[in-house]
Amino acid sequence: MSNDPSSSAQQSVQLLYAPNVQHNILTLTSIKFISAVFAGSVAGILGLTNFAGFGLFALAMLWAALCIYAVCCKGKPARYMASAVTAKGVNGGGSGMIELLNPGSDNAFTFVLVWTLFYGIVHVYD
Repeated sequence: MSNDPSSSAQQSVQLLYAPNVQHNILTLTSIKFISAVFAGSVAGILGLTNFAGFGLFALAMLWAALCIYAVCCKGKPARYMASAVTAKGVNGGGSGMIELLNPGSDNAFTFVLVWTLFYGIVHVYD
């Protein structure tokens, strides 16, 4: 057995169970999608325009990330996120915060779609 960092990283990666990692990613994606839909509907109903609407999106994504960090990850996202597996091994390099804070382009597009939909429905005669 060698002390090569790449071999220890491969051994650490083998400790991860792929279906669990996939489930974590799917759950994270679902929560962020639902947050984007609710934020878009709130922005549309309130009649927010321009940067106020995008500010609400940013706040909603930060709130979702904080809730996931505290409730789902119990303050240790590196144990549950795939980015924590790096060349240094499990929990060695990544903190897992990249997945939590990244809103994703699909969620941004979903937010804009729902935002314009609800804005058009509620404020049609303004």
